[in-house]
Amino acid sequence: MTLTKTVDDRHGKVPVALWTWAFTTDGSGNASETTDQEIFGLVQRVVTKPDSVVPPTANWDLTILDEDGADVLGGHGLDRDSGGIGAVEQCVPEILLCACASKLTFTIANGGSAKKGTVRLYLV
Repeated sequence: MTLTKTVDDRHGKVPVALWTWAFTTDGSGNASETTDQEIFGLVQRVVTKPDSVVPPTANWDLTILDEDGADVLGGHGLDRDSGGIGAVEQCVPEILLCACASKLTFTIANGGSAKKGTVRLYLV
């Protein structure tokens, strides 16, 4: 699994930090990884993209927990689609601009054994 950060400020406006997590579930259908540094910003958008060859099973769950155990997605990462791109967009008012100021733990549950996908977390 890999968890990487890139910053896009090429437009000369507010920089956008993008955290990308490529995951593979274990035999129990779970995967988890914690950032190695604190994340500061406001959650703008989350995109989940199941692998085209071995996608997670239907209704897999994504949580992104801060150090207090709060899901910064407010539960909107649960029951993800197994095919295509499932997205939690800016139009979801419960997570719009949720503030982060801690390490974050990305977790997949109920994904099926040895399944793959990518999670992208956008922060401003």
